[in-house]
Amino acid sequence: MTDVLVTNALDRAALAVVRDLGRGGHRVIGCTARRPPRWLRSRYCRTFLEFADALPVEELADRAAAAGVEVLLPIGTPDLLRLSRGHASLARRFALAFPGPEAVQAAYDKRRTHDLCRDLGIPVARLLDPREARGPVVVKPRFDIGGARGVRRYADIGQAHVEARQRELVCEYVPGPTEALRCVTLLFDRRSRLVGWFTLRKLRQLPAEAGVAALAESTREPHLVETVLPFFETLGWQGAAEVEFKIDARCGTPKVIEINPRLPGYVRFFLDCGLHLPRLVVEAARGAITGSTAYLVGRRMLNPGLFVKHCRELLAGDRPLAALRHALRDARGARCWHPADITDPAPRIAKFLAKLRPTAR
Repeated sequence: MTDVLVTNALDRAALAVVRDLGRGGHRVIGCTARRPPRWLRSRYCRTFLEFADALPVEELADRAAAAGVEVLLPIGTPDLLRLSRGHASLARRFALAFPGPEAVQAAYDKRRTHDLCRDLGIPVARLLDPREARGPVVVKPRFDIGGARGVRRYADIGQAHVEARQRELVCEYVPGPTEALRCVTLLFDRRSRLVGWFTLRKLRQLPAEAGVAALAESTREPHLVETVLPFFETLGWQGAAEVEFKIDARCGTPKVIEINPRLPGYVRFFLDCGLHLPRLVVEAARGAITGSTAYLVGRRMLNPGLFVKHCRELLAGDRPLAALRHALRDARGARCWHPADITDPAPRIAKFLAKLRPTAR
């Protein structure tokens, strides 16, 4: 049994982490920017600590130590960035489930990601100079936002550069259907050894050109892991990370689209496939993996809200009924919920009340 601090603890992905750790026998301390309304929290969360933007990391560390925390597990990019900057001092007090600042920045800054992949010989979607660009291109934020926000596709490089804002990058568009997209989650222990991984392919996403998975299927594709492993070995990575590939329709080569220095948002998919990744992250931070890293292959997971919006898009396009029938066939047998979501309703109530709180008088 381990005392684990989980940040951003009302976020959907963080809740999946909290529930899995709690069901696995760990004691979870939630961490949020401010207290949840009426102290409503997951029944798997023992208590809460506040981690407001103005709170120094050292003060959080003192509070966590006083609460008996043994492992720090940041969820979401902002908390990861803040805690990674104090990695050296935090590592003397806690077991950490995330890498140091240099490694985090190499994945957070997409230009640095591109350059390191290129130097290591890892196939990657190339950043473009306007003078060499031809055909469709993609404009994306230089720094990790999450959820595919800010990613846009253009048919013409001229239009892309006119509309590209500061701190955005222009890169080649890798041709291929949604089914050519792959996501790889990797887990490294505190000695930077690969101790677990998970792969999936997207079947439907929203927006269709570049978005979040509305329907995905678990796969087992070790060659994708081997392709990107030098990136993490070079950086001495600790904890989890996610890589998105697209298989280039022109040559069949999987190319890195982006690398994220954190757990992805689809934690519940791991759990539905039998992979208790949050528990494995804690074990990796403590230096020993004892749980199983096996998972079910071929299981489909559906995000109901995104899938409904995707179907609406199909109805507005060409041959809408045929496209809708195809989408519904793809979704047949997919899971769209996890038992803990139903048996642990307090966080949902807390989030609803939190939305009302700013307007209260």
